[in-house]
Amino acid sequence: MNPKYYQTIPRKKDKTDILLDNPCLRRFILDTRLISITALGKMLKAYNMVVYKPNIGGGGHNVGFMKLKKNGLIHIRYKTNTLIFNDIHTVYKFIVDLNLEKQFILQKGVQLLSFKGRPFDVRIEMQKVYDEWELIGIVAKIAPKNKMVTNRHSGGHGILLDKLFRKKNISELKYKEIRGLLYAIGHLGARDLSNKFIGLRELGFDIAIDDNLNLSILEVNTKPQFGIFKQLKDQTMFTLINENNKKILDSVSYIKREL
Repeated sequence: MNPKYYQTIPRKKDKTDILLDNPCLRRFILDTRLISITALGKMLKAYNMVVYKPNIGGGGHNVGFMKLKKNGLIHIRYKTNTLIFNDIHTVYKFIVDLNLEKQFILQKGVQLLSFKGRPFDVRIEMQKVYDEWELIGIVAKIAPKNKMVTNRHSGGHGILLDKLFRKKNISELKYKEIRGLLYAIGHLGARDLSNKFIGLRELGFDIAIDDNLNLSILEVNTKPQFGIFKQLKDQTMFTLINENNKKILDSVSYIKREL
C-alpha cells in the first residue's frame, strides 16, 4: 500500500548520497560536493569542467559551468555570458552571492553529446501509480542556442531519443544498449530512493551522455515537471504521464517535503 502523502526530497546532495550506496549505480554518479573554497580549488584542478548549482531548486536557475585555464584564470559560462575571474575566492563569492538563501553544490562537469552544436541530456520519467515503479517516458532535452542548460524553463526543446540518435548516425544496437542502461538506472534508482523515502511517487532522472556515449546521472527530481514531453509530436508519453500524475495526486492527502 502506498502512503497517503506525496513525498519530495529537495536537496540534490541527499539524493546523490543515497544512490552512491548502490554499487551498480555508483559508476554513473558524478563527484558531487557541498561548495567550499577548498572543494572549489580541488575540483577545478581535478576536472576539465566543474558545474555549480543550488542544492535546492530546479529549472536551470543559477547554474554555471567553470573551467580553470592554463594561465590560471577561471572562466565561467553563465547563461549566455562568459565571465573571467582571477582566483577561486572571487569565484566563490560570485557563486554564493547569486542566492544568499540557498546552499550551492559543485559537480564534476560532463561534456554533453551535442546536436547541431547544442548540448543535450536525457530525462527518464518514473511513476508509481499503485505499488510498482514504471518507466513511463524517455526524452532528449536539447539546450537552446548559446546556452548549456537544457531545461524547458531555460528554453530547452524535447525530441525523441531514438530519432536524435538516428540523426546523429548512432547505430540501433548502441541505442538499444543505452536504452537498457536508462531503464536500469531508472528502476534501481527509484527502488533505492523509495526504500529510504517511502512516500515518493514520481521521479525525473536527468542523465548525461558524453562524446564517448558514457552515461552519468546529473540529478534526480522528486516532483518532476513533464512539460518537455508535450513538445513531442507524438503525445502518447505526455498523455500517460499527465493521467498518472492526476491519479497519484488524487490518491494523496498532502505533500510531505523533507527538510
